Amino acid sequence: MTIKPNSLTTSYVISITNSFIFTALAIALGITFPQLFHTIGIGSTFLPMFLPTVLLAPVVSLPFLIIATLTTPILSTLFFGMPPIYIAMILIAELSFVGSCIIILRRYLPHWFLIPAVLISERLLLYVLTLLIPSIGIYPESIVASYPGVLMNSTIGILFCYTFYRKISYT
Repeated sequence: MTIKPNSLTTSYVISITNSFIFTALAIALGITFPQLFHTIGIGSTFLPMFLPTVLLAPVVSLPFLIIATLTTPILSTLFFGMPPIYIAMILIAELSFVGSCIIILRRYLPHWFLIPAVLISERLLLYVLTLLIPSIGIYPESIVASYPGVLMNSTIGILFCYTFYRKISYT
């Protein structure tokens, strides 16, 4: 008896060429989205650098995701001067945590639950760290104010998964 995989929890495999293309697109979006959002004054509220990571994590392997999460904040700092380098280092840790959790748990949890749970747990972890280590340079109030970004990134990530995963072959 063959068990048909559940479309909500299967792991999708794409070619290495497509992984490179998706990673490059995620880096480009991770550099441009924050500029667009900060131009209209909603950058820190809507977490625009997280969106490419949330979209990339379900479809590529961990090495490609790590490349994207390491290079995006650094390139953004080099090209535009923001975020400041100390915030870029924190963002690298945050983006790597979010992406790695999504990659590790994507086989076991449906995306409609996984993406919001990972984003909320990351925000809670950062909140606790800012209370324990105030010298991080992030205010706990700004983390609470970023929950509209968690909602936006979760919604877009879930819609992306349901829209495009049917077109990607699975193993």
